[in-house]
Amino acid sequence: MFKKSNQKLMRKILASIMLPMFVMQMSSLNFLFLNVAHATEGDETIVIEEPVDVSEDKKSTPEATEVKDDVEPIEKDVVVEEKEKTEEDLKTEDIEETKEAEKVEKTEDVEKSLSVKEAVWDVNGKEATISPVKVDETYKAPQNDKVTVTFSKLPKNPGSLTIEEITLTDEQIVELGALSDKAYDITSDMENGTFKYDLTLPKPENENNVQIKFAEDVDGLKKAEVVSDENIEVKSAKVNAELLLNTKKEYDQIITKARTEAHTIFQEGKTEAESKKAEMIENAKKEVEIMISNGKKMLESEKAKIIEEAKKEIVSLVVLSTEKLLESHPDNNFEGKAIGHIKKI
Repeated sequence: MFKKSNQKLMRKILASIMLPMFVMQMSSLNFLFLNVAHATEGDETIVIEEPVDVSEDKKSTPEATEVKDDVEPIEKDVVVEEKEKTEEDLKTEDIEETKEAEKVEKTEDVEKSLSVKEAVWDVNGKEATISPVKVDETYKAPQNDKVTVTFSKLPKNPGSLTIEEITLTDEQIVELGALSDKAYDITSDMENGTFKYDLTLPKPENENNVQIKFAEDVDGLKKAEVVSDENIEVKSAKVNAELLLNTKKEYDQIITKARTEAHTIFQEGKTEAESKKAEMIENAKKEVEIMISNGKKMLESEKAKIIEEAKKEIVSLVVLSTEKLLESHPDNNFEGKAIGHIKKI
């Protein structure tokens, strides 16, 4: 039996021994748990990764091959599409270039039309100005459309034309012998001698014996000069009507003549055609007659040949039959009779 003091000591010793063991057990359990946990994680990793790796390894090759096979035609298709797109792009570019060129041309035309605007009259009271003027274009005065100016020659840089309508006083009308109270001041900023023009002025219907007088300005009308008759062509409504009538007569004459010539040509052609038709029919008749005649001759010749051949055949048959009869009837009288019959044939 141990003493209580010894028992306490033993308990302390046992406790000191058991404590590290317990600690070791706890540490060993934790370590084992950690290992198990680690092993479990490792297994999970292996279980997850290995099939994936294997499946990937197994499938990777065919998948890579299939992808490769799929990629090649895709690349070819892509190349073809790019080529087609390139051609379309070229066509599109050509169309765009054409449109751009047309646009540029239109722009240039617009710019030209804007730069060379159609001249319009600038009316200021009784005065009207137009600029720039052009060759062979008739300009009618806004005040009176029977007053016209047509330029037949212009300088390199044409200028303006100004027409002013002036009302004459009674004194000026009497002094000038004017047919109306209107006169026209026609001026230009172009240099004299650089242009030529034709001027048309109105006049009363029944007045044919007229003169045209001109002056530098209104004050100079007292000493106005007369334009020579060589430079004046008087036209009236009556004259114009006569011209129209004469023109119509000439037109009718030309049309009548043309119709007559056309009818004559038609008749001549018709006569010539009928003549040729009759000639062709006559020639055809002659050719048919010749063909018939030649056919008759050929038929007669063939007929004669056939008759001759028939005679020869008949004679040969008679001779054969006679020979057979003579052989079967050796009699002089019969022979004489047979020869007589043959001679008749």
